[in-house]
Amino acid sequence: MDDQIGNPDHVDIVIVGGGIDCAQAAPLEQRLRRFDASKYRFSALAYAGNRYCADLFVELFPQTTVIANPLSEGLRSKSTSVFEAIRCAYLDDLVHRQGISDLRKSLSKTIRPTPEVVNRGFQRIVFNCSRIEALGPCMLLDIGGATTDLHYTADIIREDSEEKALPGSSVGRYVFTDLGIVASRDSTLLQLRDHPRLYDLLGRIAEDDDVREMYQALREGEFEPSPRLLSYTCLFIALERFANGSTPGLPSADLSKVAQIILTGGAAQILNVSVASRVVDLFVRGQGNPHILIDRCYRIWVDGITWSAIR
Repeated sequence: MDDQIGNPDHVDIVIVGGGIDCAQAAPLEQRLRRFDASKYRFSALAYAGNRYCADLFVELFPQTTVIANPLSEGLRSKSTSVFEAIRCAYLDDLVHRQGISDLRKSLSKTIRPTPEVVNRGFQRIVFNCSRIEALGPCMLLDIGGATTDLHYTADIIREDSEEKALPGSSVGRYVFTDLGIVASRDSTLLQLRDHPRLYDLLGRIAEDDDVREMYQALREGEFEPSPRLLSYTCLFIALERFANGSTPGLPSADLSKVAQIILTGGAAQILNVSVASRVVDLFVRGQGNPHILIDRCYRIWVDGITWSAIR
């Protein structure tokens, strides 16, 4: 950290990390004391290093948010804690973005973040208040440049899921802040290249392309995927996480119960229904694929903006 010359560009969050969790950390302590936060322009500062040095860092920088060390006591990286912290910061930013609070006072209508607007549109479908018909238990994925937002009906959650839907709630939502094709492109691409089922996914998407050659080039970092491939990647990884329920705050779903999957958002516009269905088939093979609907007219967004009768 002390070797860095800093970064003149403004960023949302600066995350300081380093070392596994061990009490003997004198070298790290020395480097933390030399860390000069003034070299960076940021809105928030987070510490995600050796937990024995967390108190020292907070003492030096009282406004710090402490995140569980992703390296823990070994060298096996588990970045869940960092992703979750960024996700929470992103959601908080949606609601409390600088300048928005003051702007609200001057408007007759409420300003709502994108996930809330889409969720309202999704509820209109579920409550039969939309021109889009709900075919049964369903889920919606809003695939964009920065995030992929999941909206679902509570009846597809597994009974043995550690995370549950809110009591009395018929729908739920979750934001994947690391899945997108523009702002989150690098994160999506990294997950695609390292995924153990990469070959299976390419086989469903590539069609006329040489799957083996594309697979090898992606693994070696010598292939630049198209926005279309990244969009299918967002769909694939979101479905996998939802099925496994391994992400904090996200329930596990029985995708065989899903009758309909609705896709919306900018990245969803370049998807093909038949190819998307083949991707979904990786999770519900032999159990009947859900109906795929791509909202190409942003009907759901309009429904969410105009609906004022949330039940």
